[in-house]
Parts: sequence; C-alpha cells; structure tokens
Amino acid sequence: MKQTSRLRVVLRRSRRAAALLISMSMATAILLWTLPFAWWMIFIGNIALIVWAFLAWRRICGAAAITLWADGKVQIEYAGLPSSGNIIEGALTPNCYVGNVLITLVWRENNRKKQILLLSDMMTPEEWRRLRVILRFGDREPEDRKVPQV
Repeated sequence: MKQTSRLRVVLRRSRRAAALLISMSMATAILLWTLPFAWWMIFIGNIALIVWAFLAWRRICGAAAITLWADGKVQIEYAGLPSSGNIIEGALTPNCYVGNVLITLVWRENNRKKQILLLSDMMTPEEWRRLRVILRFGDREPEDRKVPQV
C-alpha cells in the first residue's frame, strides 16, 4: 500500500491580510462619508463596517494549522474554539486556486462547501513551496522528475 504525502502547516498572522483589510475598510468608510445621505445613515453604515472588519479579522486569524494529504483530504484546526469542535475535516474540491502569493483552499465538509484564503507570509517559504506542490501535483511526481519504468 502506497503511503500518501502529508503536510502540516502552522499558520502565522498575515501582515498582508491585515494591511488589505485595513485599507479596504478605510476606503469604504471614506466612500460612505462622500455619499449624499443623512449623517445618521452614514454613521450606522460605519458602525456596520467596523463590525464587519472585526468579524473578518477574526475569520482571517481563526485557522491555526492545516494538515493536507496528497490524496485530497484536508484537516483545518481552528484556534479559540472549544477543544471538542476545533478540528474540521473534509475533502478538497477542484475549485482550489494555487498562485504565487495566494492560495484558496475549497473543501467539502458534511455536504457544505467551505473555503480559506492563504497568503505566502502565513508560513515559511519551504512550507509554502511544499503546499503548492502537493496542491498542484498530489501523489503524482512532476513530469521532469519521473523515473522511467523499464
């Protein structure tokens, strides 16, 4: 029986994600203040924006570790949740995106589609490279590294 490759990555807080979230929130707040509405409507909009930014920040920083198997199984460990429910397992879908600075993992867990955004500064460069290789090739070896069968 062939043993599948496994990668466990402990995630760090992303400065890029924080900068993106802060800049998007500030741009939206400025846009809200330029709209021709009553001041109290703009104020309520800004309160809603602050709540959204807080929840988005908690979601970005929620995942603590990811374990990924080459056969498509994924296990996400969330920080700050009770110990009985902080690990979610599922199977990766083909909708995952693997780029140079951005990876989106899309998986199914109990017939529910879930996703997580990963940026390159959330892990070491070696972990980032290994994660990209497993997501692109899985159990297969790249074509140029295959050993010819005789």
